[in-house]
Amino acid sequence: MKAKSSSIIMTIFAFILIMNTNVFAKKNITKSGIEINAKENSSLATNYFGVIDFEFNNTTQDWIRMKQVKAFFNDDKKDRNINFTSGRDLAIWAQATEKVKAIEAQKAKIVLGIIAGLGAGIAGLSSDTNIKALGTISTIGALSSLSIMEFNKRYDQVEKAKIFPENHIFASEFVIPPGLYVKRFLVLNSRNHKDIGYINKIFLEVQVEEYEPETIELMFRGFKPEKRDDARSEWQIDLIGEHSGWHGSSVRY
Repeated sequence: MKAKSSSIIMTIFAFILIMNTNVFAKKNITKSGIEINAKENSSLATNYFGVIDFEFNNTTQDWIRMKQVKAFFNDDKKDRNINFTSGRDLAIWAQATEKVKAIEAQKAKIVLGIIAGLGAGIAGLSSDTNIKALGTISTIGALSSLSIMEFNKRYDQVEKAKIFPENHIFASEFVIPPGLYVKRFLVLNSRNHKDIGYINKIFLEVQVEEYEPETIELMFRGFKPEKRDDARSEWQIDLIGEHSGWHGSSVRY
C-alpha cells in the first residue's frame, strides 16, 4: 500500500515539475545543429498583438547560413485569423505600442528600451516621415499585413527586405557564427479569439544552406491562466475569465 502511495506521489510530483518547466527547457535542434528557442515578449503585448522573440543558437564549430524561415500554426482557422504585422502596419504598431506602454510610468523606461531593442529598422520605420514615405510606395499592397495563410501562399513573391526590419525573422537570410546565436522577432495580430482559442505554440519551417527544410514545433508561453490576475501577458486577455483582482491596461486597439 505504501509503495502504491509513493508511486502516486511521485507521479503527481513529476506532473507538477513538467507543468512548471520553462518553455526554453525543451531542446529544439535541427539536423544542422541549430537550437531554436521561442518566448513571448509579454512586455509588448496588448489584447490583439503578441510579440515572439526567437533565438537561433549555433551549437556547432561551423558557420551556418539560415536561408529561409517560414512560420505557421498548422491550423487553418488560426492561420486565417492571425496576421504577420508588416510594412507600414508594423511601423504604426511600434509607434502606438510605444505610446501606450509609456503611459504606464513604472514600466516606461524598461519597455521603451525593449522597443528600441527591436532594432534601428523598427525605430526608423516608426517615425512619422517614414510612415508617410511607406504610404507612397507603389507596392503598398505588399506592404500591408497579410494573414499567415495568405503570406505563406505568396512567400516567394513578397519582397521581405522591404517590409520587415533587419532583425525580423522574415527580413532576409542570416548567418550564425560557430558557438554563437542570432535573435529575431515576430509581431502577430490576432482576431476572433474565441474561434481560434489560446495560442501558445508556433511551427517554424527552417532551411539551412546545404540541408533540406525542417519543421520545428515551438512552445513560446505556458498554458492559459485561469483568471486575469494570473496572466503574465495581455495578449488574448479577453479569453481569460473576469476577475476583480485584474489591474491591466484598459487601452484597446
